Amino acid sequence: MTLVFVVSICFTSSAQDKLKLGVFGGFATQIKAPAAGVKVYYGFSENLRSAASAAYFFKSGVTYLEVNADGHYLLGGDSFKFYPFAGVNYFITSISAGGVSAFSSEIGANLGAGFETSLSEKLSFFAEAKYTLGNADKIMAVGGISFSL
Repeated sequence: MTLVFVVSICFTSSAQDKLKLGVFGGFATQIKAPAAGVKVYYGFSENLRSAASAAYFFKSGVTYLEVNADGHYLLGGDSFKFYPFAGVNYFITSISAGGVSAFSSEIGANLGAGFETSLSEKLSFFAEAKYTLGNADKIMAVGGISFSL
């Protein structure tokens, strides 16, 4: 009986916030480059959701790409939410010059906070700031829109 109760709490969320897709733009300080990316949210409950994202950084001569998996703890009401988050970052660097290529990848930890505000029933604006700890230390700020499915 307790297991049924816990499972029902974990999977209770409004239909509009269960699955969301988003796009964003931002800037990373350490590599001094703008970025564009996509994000997918999955709501486990009213206050907990996961966020998976991928970003490409625009820098001449070097390819930077990152993939993130974060957990958000949502605070606030239906029209405005604030959320601290933490997660894992996978950062890829690739350089090609004169027929020679080099590739490296690093794993780090994300710590950050963001907010989300409703623009309509299905459309929201979000902004986040995060610090990634690891060999690819950086501060990144992003803003974007998300759409509830």
